[in-house]
Amino acid sequence: MPNGRSLDDPHLAYKLHWLDALRTATAAEIAAKPAQPLALVGDFTIIPFDHDHGDPDIVVGRSPHVSPAEREAFFALESAGVSDVGYELRSTKSVPAQASSAWMRRENAGCVTWRSWAERLKLRVSAKLTKSSSHLVSMPALSALAPAAQREIGFPWSEAMAERARRSVGATLAAARSALRHGLAGNLAGGTHHAYAGKGSGFCVFNDVAVAARCMQAEWAQAHPGRAQPLQVAVIDLDVHQGNGTAHIFQGDASVFTLSLHGERNFPFRKEDSDLDVPLPDGCGDAQYLDSLEHALQTLEQRFEPGLVLYLAGADPHEGDRLGRLALSYDGLEARDRRVFDWAWQRRVPLAFSMAGGYGHDIATTVQAQLNTWRVALQYHCRWQNAAP
Repeated sequence: MPNGRSLDDPHLAYKLHWLDALRTATAAEIAAKPAQPLALVGDFTIIPFDHDHGDPDIVVGRSPHVSPAEREAFFALESAGVSDVGYELRSTKSVPAQASSAWMRRENAGCVTWRSWAERLKLRVSAKLTKSSSHLVSMPALSALAPAAQREIGFPWSEAMAERARRSVGATLAAARSALRHGLAGNLAGGTHHAYAGKGSGFCVFNDVAVAARCMQAEWAQAHPGRAQPLQVAVIDLDVHQGNGTAHIFQGDASVFTLSLHGERNFPFRKEDSDLDVPLPDGCGDAQYLDSLEHALQTLEQRFEPGLVLYLAGADPHEGDRLGRLALSYDGLEARDRRVFDWAWQRRVPLAFSMAGGYGHDIATTVQAQLNTWRVALQYHCRWQNAAP
C-alpha cells in the first residue's frame, strides 16, 4: 500500500489512485467469481476514525493517513463488496481501539463471518499502537446508526455530533429565511453537500442546502397559495469538491438548479450529475477559474430563473489549501465571491451563503479567505438595505 507521505506530497495522489484501482479490481474479481471467498489483508496506512489512534501528534488537517480524501477512498472499498472487519473487531473490543490495519471480507450471503474467517485462516490480529497504552482512547457507545453508515459519514456517532450537525442545518435554514426577507444572509458553518437524502457521507451528516431549499419552497408555497410554480432555487456550489449529495437529491427536479465548479481529480471520485458541472484541472488559477465561473453563470441565466440562490463559498480553491489542488489567490477568491453576490444583486435574487470547506496548511489561511467572503457579503448586504423601500 502506498504511504502517501504527506498531505502536500504528489505521492498522496498516487495513493488515492492506487486505492481506486484496488476498488475496481476487487469489484471485478467478485463479479467474476461470486462464490469464491475473498479477503484483502495488509496495512492500509489509513486511520479510519480519530478514536482509532492515541497519538496526539496525529492531527486531522495536518497529518497524512487521517485526511478526508484517504478515509473516503478507504470506505469506498465497501462499494466493491467488502467490509472493514477491523472495524467489527474494534467495535466488539476484540482489539484495542487504535488498531489501524484493516481486514476486509466479502459482503454477500455466501461468505462466512469474520470470526470463522479468523478461525479458518488462524489469523491473529495485533494492534499497532503508535504510543504507549496510556494513550488508549475508548470506543464511544454507538447509537442505532449502523456501523456502515457511520463509516461512510466518517465521524464516530455521538449525541454531540448529531446535535452539531442539526444546528448547522438550522443555521443555513435561518440564513435562507433571512435572505428572503432582507436580500442577503450567511451561515458561518454549513455547506455539507456530500450528504444524501438517506445517508450521510464524506464528513457531512445532513445536507443543509437541500433542507433549506425544500423548507423555503414549502414556506413560499404557504405564503403564495394558488401559485402553480414552486419557488425556484439555484444552488451555486463553489467548494472545491463536487456536491454529489446535493446533485443526487435534486436530479430530475426542475425547481432546483444545481451548479458546481470543482476539481476534476478531487474528491468525490465518483461524481453525481449536477444540472451544470464545470470540472477544473489541478493547478487552475484565478484567470481560468473566473472565466469558467462567468460562463457558468451565463449558462445558469439562460436555463433557469431563480427566486433564491444558495451559495457554497468554499475557501478550499485557495492556493494554500492542503486538499484543494487548485491555485486561486486571495484576490481570486474575493473576485469569485464578488461576482456571485453581484450576479444575485443585479437580478434582485435573494442569496443565502454557507462557508463549506477550507483546509489551509495554516488555519489562518482559511480564516482569512472566509473573512474576505464576509467582508464582500457585508458590502452587498448594505446595498440590499439601502435599496429597501
